[in-house]
Amino acid sequence: MQFLLYLFIFVITFPYATTSDLSTKFNVTIKIPGNTTSLRQLPYKTVHVKYTLPNSNDQWSIVKIEPFIQSLNGEIQQITVHICHVASSTYQYDTIWYNDETICKNSHLMLIYQWASYSSLTPYELADGHGFQFDKSKLIIFTVTYFKEQQLNNDQSGVILTISTVIPRFYMGTIVVGNKQQRKRFSCRISNYPRLLYGIQPLFSKTDNARWSIYIIRYRMFGRKIVQSIVDSSILSNHSETNMKILSADIFLKPGDYLIIECESILEALCKFLIFYKYKNIQLHYFIETDHTCQNNDYPNLFESIPSKRIVGTDQNQLSKSSANAPRIFLFIIVLLIVIWISIILGCVIMRHVCGLVNFRQDSSTQILNRTAKTPFVREFAANDQSQRQRAITTTGDRIAQMDVDHTTGLMNG
Repeated sequence: MQFLLYLFIFVITFPYATTSDLSTKFNVTIKIPGNTTSLRQLPYKTVHVKYTLPNSNDQWSIVKIEPFIQSLNGEIQQITVHICHVASSTYQYDTIWYNDETICKNSHLMLIYQWASYSSLTPYELADGHGFQFDKSKLIIFTVTYFKEQQLNNDQSGVILTISTVIPRFYMGTIVVGNKQQRKRFSCRISNYPRLLYGIQPLFSKTDNARWSIYIIRYRMFGRKIVQSIVDSSILSNHSETNMKILSADIFLKPGDYLIIECESILEALCKFLIFYKYKNIQLHYFIETDHTCQNNDYPNLFESIPSKRIVGTDQNQLSKSSANAPRIFLFIIVLLIVIWISIILGCVIMRHVCGLVNFRQDSSTQILNRTAKTPFVREFAANDQSQRQRAITTTGDRIAQMDVDHTTGLMNG
């Protein structure tokens, strides 16, 4: 009866628990104000909209982003969402501004989402227990870029952000690789706090047929260098139109590791990526501004560690051989340690056997010496015994002769 009572209470309270869980999330819609753009007389190509979440001490985070496009004639080139980490609250942002490439003034910005004309409208949702962290300002910048300059445009495209009020297990961050110059190589060094790679999104269309590869180079003890392949264009060739690749393996970026990217761009495509990573709940000031971008080739010598055949136009056999180098080295070290261990054991056995033979020979020599030392004593004892016997016999004979003389003298006197 008690079990049935508990079961009845659980059935009654279960729907309310589900409702409570849903109440930990709420949606925020950010879009272009139609009346503002219609009143603007000057043409514009880019529109920035600032949105500030209500002031709260709760550690809110973004867990889902869903775009909606009102314009169906293909006028929008891309949509981006940035989080601004404001160092000082003295600067007052406008609600909306145009054609200004400075997205976050006097603060650190982090690109968390980009939709392009070649992408689908599939919502981007993070895994459970993950979210993009806000600072105290809770400032979001929504940007729309058009292919051509617009005027008197009533476009109200935007995004729907799902905000979670529950502290996530991991916070999310991004690194923007590339710039507006058509470079083919980028290299940067990870600093400050360790992080775990989450996913990679190429910020260019797959139809451009650009070949690219991303590697991590690590330096370990005794100058040992490890080259690890993260992802390349062949892996994303059959991926969805979002161009987002969630990494299944745990790839850590530790302080001092190097991020290496190389592209072979075709047509006017740019070598540009958005790398997602996750980290534990720490303060944002542990990350510096350079940790959110990789825009230069600061370490060109590192590309010598990766043969050119492996970076661009490689076949899968060569990639598999290169990726197998690390396990082979590890196996070689294990075998070497086993051989050394066996050699030590055999050496100990041989030394013990040799020591046993030496001890045996020493014991035999000692016994022989002892026997040799005892022989003169025996001989001397035997000689002494014989002389004593002769003396006893002589003494006895003398006594008998003396007795005979005494007896003869007595007879004569009688």
